[in-house]
Amino acid sequence: MTGAGVVDLHFTTMIDLSAVQPEMNPELIERTRAYLAVVDAGDLDMLETFYAPDFVNIRYDRTGRAVNLPLDAFMGILRGWASEDQAAPSGVPVPPQAEETRIVATTQYGEYASVLMLRIKGGETLAYNFVWRYHDDEWRVLREFTLHDVLPVPEN
Repeated sequence: MTGAGVVDLHFTTMIDLSAVQPEMNPELIERTRAYLAVVDAGDLDMLETFYAPDFVNIRYDRTGRAVNLPLDAFMGILRGWASEDQAAPSGVPVPPQAEETRIVATTQYGEYASVLMLRIKGGETLAYNFVWRYHDDEWRVLREFTLHDVLPVPEN
């Protein structure tokens, strides 16, 4: 006891670091790299084939606000950025190209998997969590969690 009702506990735990290393599934890494190549090339028609029909992009900002963008709204934002004929989302700048990408971990749980990665864009390090679903003999992105400074909100 260190004071009224406070217990000072000290634990020493030996951790086998090899047991806590993240899983690195080569198939998921290859599929994610193929996805990123399409993203970086700006091939939106091909990009859309990577998404599950019920895909949702969950974007959140540093204050904790979040917005869920279903596939049609998300692709609309991307097409707006890519085309001079369509307006980009109000107040949301086109993101810079990735300068560096590092896949940090993969975890597969049945027909689902998560891929955590870091990308440096415009000098800022961004973290992404992709949830993939294996269906019809291929991995497709079901959810993408993305941290942004400005949330793009779909037009109603």
